[in-house]
Amino acid sequence: MQLRIGDLCCGCYKGVMTLTLLLLFSSALVLFMLFDDEQLRLYQGINAQRQLFVQQSLALQHISQQQKENLCTQLSLDNDLNTQQIVFERGAQADRLSQYMWCGRQRLFKQAPKKGVSAGEYAQLIQSEFLPHFKTELALPPAVLPKKLSDTLYWFDATQTEWELKGNVRGIVVAEGDLTISGKGKISGALITGGKLTLAESVTVSYRKATVTKLVRRYSRWRLEEKSWYDFKPL
Repeated sequence: MQLRIGDLCCGCYKGVMTLTLLLLFSSALVLFMLFDDEQLRLYQGINAQRQLFVQQSLALQHISQQQKENLCTQLSLDNDLNTQQIVFERGAQADRLSQYMWCGRQRLFKQAPKKGVSAGEYAQLIQSEFLPHFKTELALPPAVLPKKLSDTLYWFDATQTEWELKGNVRGIVVAEGDLTISGKGKISGALITGGKLTLAESVTVSYRKATVTKLVRRYSRWRLEEKSWYDFKPL
């Protein structure tokens, strides 16, 4: 039996190449499996975060929908703001979710009167479209005025055109139409009419800013602005 050295070397070379290829293939397979496992864990983590985000977002939206009306009505009137933003938040600082809405202010007065007597300026100072919201709070002066003065709004509709003043008043007096004031006394605050104003000589009117400011603020209300809810923070 004859064994050729060349054939033996060739067989060894082929064996080494095959083994090398198998090792490379095995290494590549191991790396692929490791990479695929990392991808799987990454996907699972992202999916879990997405589910948590959806759950928290829905829970936060449910809370905001339940509370939105009450939160607006509870806002303070002791300021001159026309809009205020309400923020709902849920979660820790790092992954906190936020939703927003706006409350708008409805005012009986378009603006505060700047002088004691504003005869014929009713339309410029009063927002008639909001008048129905405040109707239950509007009243004539009592027949006997209280001795202790307090900031009060007195209201005369278009059919109530006469008033006999017997004493002093601190507040705003509004008449939708003409108004004739007889008697004797002083009005500290402001007087507004939609028509002609007639004052007796014994009746005086002086402007009082603190009273006007207080009443203009008081006769307003906060309401949720339509389509003002959103879940992103504007830039």
